[in-house]
Amino acid sequence: AEEAGANRVPIGDVVLPLLGEKVETPGGPAGAAVQNLIERLKIDLFKPIDKGLGFRAYGSYRRLIGMPKDVNYEIVRHHTDDEEILLTDRREMRGERQGGGEGEKCALKIQFSLESAEYATMCLRELTKKESTVLMQKTELKKSSVE
Repeated sequence: AEEAGANRVPIGDVVLPLLGEKVETPGGPAGAAVQNLIERLKIDLFKPIDKGLGFRAYGSYRRLIGMPKDVNYEIVRHHTDDEEILLTDRREMRGERQGGGEGEKCALKIQFSLESAEYATMCLRELTKKESTVLMQKTELKKSSVE
Protein backbone atom coordinates (compact mmCIF):
# COMPACT_ATOMS: atom_id res chain seq x y z
CA ALA A 1 0.00 0.00 0.00
CA GLU A 2 2.81 2.37 0.87
CA GLU A 3 4.56 1.59 -2.45
CA ALA A 4 1.35 2.16 -4.45
CA GLY A 5 0.85 5.54 -2.79
CA ALA A 6 4.35 6.55 -3.82
CA ASN A 7 3.80 5.25 -7.39
CA ARG A 8 6.55 2.70 -6.78
CA VAL A 9 6.18 -0.99 -7.50
CA PRO A 10 8.88 -3.64 -7.04
CA ILE A 11 10.40 -4.49 -10.44
CA GLY A 12 9.44 -8.16 -9.97
CA ASP A 13 5.75 -7.14 -9.81
CA VAL A 14 5.71 -5.21 -13.10
CA VAL A 15 3.71 -6.98 -15.82
CA LEU A 16 3.41 -6.16 -19.50
CA PRO A 17 0.41 -7.01 -21.67
CA LEU A 18 0.56 -9.41 -24.59
CA LEU A 19 -2.22 -7.80 -26.56
CA GLY A 20 -5.38 -9.72 -27.26
CA GLU A 21 -9.12 -9.43 -26.84
CA LYS A 22 -9.10 -10.26 -23.11
CA VAL A 23 -6.25 -7.94 -22.12
CA GLU A 24 -6.72 -4.37 -21.02
CA THR A 25 -4.25 -1.91 -22.45
CA PRO A 26 -2.50 0.25 -19.87
CA GLY A 27 -3.78 3.70 -19.02
CA GLY A 28 -2.00 7.03 -19.26
CA PRO A 29 0.65 7.89 -21.86
CA ALA A 30 1.74 4.23 -22.24
CA GLY A 31 -1.83 3.17 -23.03
CA ALA A 32 -2.24 6.02 -25.50
CA ALA A 33 0.96 4.94 -27.28
CA VAL A 34 -0.22 1.31 -27.45
CA GLN A 35 -3.64 2.37 -28.74
CA ASN A 36 -2.01 4.66 -31.33
CA LEU A 37 0.16 1.76 -32.54
CA ILE A 38 -2.83 -0.60 -32.75
CA GLU A 39 -4.73 1.94 -34.84
CA ARG A 40 -1.74 2.83 -37.03
CA LEU A 41 -1.09 -0.87 -37.81
CA LYS A 42 -4.83 -1.50 -38.28
CA ILE A 43 -4.83 -4.37 -35.78
CA ASP A 44 -8.21 -5.79 -34.83
CA LEU A 45 -7.81 -7.58 -31.51
CA PHE A 46 -11.21 -9.24 -31.89
CA LYS A 47 -10.70 -10.67 -35.38
CA PRO A 48 -9.65 -14.34 -35.62
CA ILE A 49 -5.94 -14.59 -36.41
CA ASP A 50 -6.29 -17.53 -38.78
CA LYS A 51 -7.94 -18.17 -42.10
CA GLY A 52 -11.17 -19.76 -40.93
CA LEU A 53 -9.96 -22.09 -38.15
CA GLY A 54 -11.32 -19.96 -35.31
CA PHE A 55 -8.06 -19.25 -33.49
CA ARG A 56 -8.19 -16.02 -31.53
CA ALA A 57 -5.59 -13.89 -29.77
CA TYR A 58 -6.87 -13.73 -26.19
CA GLY A 59 -3.73 -12.10 -24.86
CA SER A 60 -2.02 -12.48 -21.53
CA TYR A 61 0.30 -10.73 -19.14
CA ARG A 62 3.99 -11.45 -18.60
CA ARG A 63 6.27 -10.27 -15.84
CA LEU A 64 8.92 -7.82 -16.98
CA ILE A 65 11.52 -9.61 -14.85
CA GLY A 66 11.26 -13.16 -13.56
CA MET A 67 13.10 -14.29 -10.47
CA PRO A 68 14.41 -17.87 -10.38
CA LYS A 69 13.32 -19.96 -7.42
CA ASP A 70 14.80 -23.03 -5.70
CA VAL A 71 18.30 -21.92 -6.70
CA ASN A 72 21.12 -24.35 -5.91
CA TYR A 73 24.66 -24.48 -7.18
CA GLU A 74 27.73 -26.63 -6.88
CA ILE A 75 31.33 -26.19 -7.97
CA VAL A 76 32.42 -29.36 -9.76
CA ARG A 77 36.13 -30.00 -10.18
CA HIS A 78 37.34 -31.92 -13.23
CA HIS A 79 40.47 -32.71 -15.26
CA THR A 80 39.68 -32.09 -18.93
CA ASP A 81 37.30 -29.90 -20.94
CA ASP A 82 35.61 -32.92 -22.54
CA GLU A 83 35.15 -34.91 -19.33
CA GLU A 84 31.52 -35.80 -18.59
CA ILE A 85 31.04 -34.26 -15.17
CA LEU A 86 27.25 -34.29 -14.84
CA LEU A 87 25.25 -37.40 -14.24
CA THR A 88 22.42 -37.57 -16.76
CA ASP A 89 19.35 -39.75 -16.23
CA ARG A 90 20.62 -42.13 -18.90
CA ARG A 91 24.05 -42.48 -17.29
CA GLU A 92 22.43 -42.98 -13.88
CA MET A 93 20.23 -45.78 -15.28
CA ARG A 94 23.40 -47.48 -16.53
CA GLY A 95 24.77 -47.40 -12.98
CA GLU A 96 27.41 -44.75 -13.73
CA ARG A 97 28.47 -42.23 -11.12
CA GLN A 98 28.91 -38.48 -11.42
CA GLY A 99 32.33 -37.51 -12.73
CA GLY A 100 34.52 -34.79 -11.33
CA GLY A 101 35.44 -34.49 -7.70
CA GLU A 102 39.10 -33.74 -8.28
CA GLY A 103 41.06 -31.85 -10.86
CA GLU A 104 42.51 -28.46 -11.60
CA LYS A 105 39.50 -27.20 -13.61
CA CYS A 106 36.19 -25.95 -12.18
CA ALA A 107 32.66 -25.95 -13.55
CA LEU A 108 29.52 -24.44 -12.09
CA LYS A 109 26.49 -26.69 -11.82
CA ILE A 110 23.37 -24.59 -11.25
CA GLN A 111 19.76 -25.64 -10.73
CA PHE A 112 16.71 -23.40 -10.50
CA SER A 113 12.98 -23.27 -11.19
CA LEU A 114 11.25 -20.73 -13.41
CA GLU A 115 7.62 -19.76 -13.92
CA SER A 116 5.74 -20.38 -17.15
CA ALA A 117 7.05 -18.23 -20.05
CA GLU A 118 10.40 -17.65 -18.31
CA TYR A 119 13.40 -19.10 -20.08
CA ALA A 120 16.54 -20.69 -18.64
CA THR A 121 18.62 -19.40 -21.56
CA MET A 122 17.79 -15.82 -20.64
CA CYS A 123 18.39 -16.46 -16.95
CA LEU A 124 21.84 -17.90 -17.68
CA ARG A 125 22.60 -15.04 -20.05
CA GLU A 126 21.88 -12.58 -17.25
CA LEU A 127 23.98 -14.58 -14.75
CA THR A 128 26.97 -14.84 -17.08
CA LYS A 129 26.56 -11.44 -18.75
CA LYS A 130 27.21 -13.18 -22.09
CA GLU A 131 25.30 -12.76 -25.34
CA SER A 132 23.09 -15.69 -26.28
CA THR A 133 22.51 -14.96 -29.96
CA VAL A 134 23.23 -17.66 -32.54
CA LEU A 135 25.98 -15.50 -34.05
CA MET A 136 27.69 -15.11 -30.68
CA GLN A 137 27.45 -18.84 -29.99
CA LYS A 138 29.05 -19.62 -33.36
CA THR A 139 31.81 -17.10 -32.66
CA GLU A 140 32.50 -18.65 -29.23
CA LEU A 141 32.55 -22.14 -30.77
CA LYS A 142 35.08 -21.05 -33.40
CA LYS A 143 37.28 -19.42 -30.74
CA SER A 144 37.27 -22.55 -28.55
CA SER A 145 38.11 -24.84 -31.50
CA VAL A 146 41.11 -22.66 -32.42
CA GLU A 147 42.51 -22.77 -28.88
